[in-house]
Amino acid sequence: MSDGSALQQIPRIVSPRKLAHSGTSIEGVLSSSNLEALNEVAQCDGEISVSLRFFIGEEGKRQVGGNISANLAYQCQRCLETMPAKPIEVSLAIAVVRSEEEAKQLPRALDPWVVLEEEADVYALIEEELLLASPVVSYHDYECVDSSLMSSGEPAKEDVQEEKHNPFSVLSSLKQNK
Repeated sequence: MSDGSALQQIPRIVSPRKLAHSGTSIEGVLSSSNLEALNEVAQCDGEISVSLRFFIGEEGKRQVGGNISANLAYQCQRCLETMPAKPIEVSLAIAVVRSEEEAKQLPRALDPWVVLEEEADVYALIEEELLLASPVVSYHDYECVDSSLMSSGEPAKEDVQEEKHNPFSVLSSLKQNK
């Protein structure tokens, strides 16, 4: 928005098919507090910026295009400390479909958004896209944990010697005494 006005809050519930027919665009921000699943894996530094464009694409498919951007900080899986926030950018190429069967027939370039009813939760779509763009495992680029504290997974030599001790050896000595 070039006039310097603050971005509006993105509506949670929309009618994606109606918006596609009218060629509506939605731009605004979203607070990460509305995205519970995302908050379980990342901390958002600031608001999530969203730009969605609903339109009728090739072959008459109702589509959603646009961008989602956020600064997300993840927990390091080695030291369990929070890492510095990194920008996450997601470009959308989504088709609004009514069923899984319809979703299977989409071209590879389009991801499905299965909307069974007339209205749908846009926050769920945004959250899912950010989760898909998140790293599977996150860790610092440097050695954040002292490697001498890590175990190789092999048992210590003491443990191996204890395993060789036979608890039934006492029985064999009793048998020899008879």
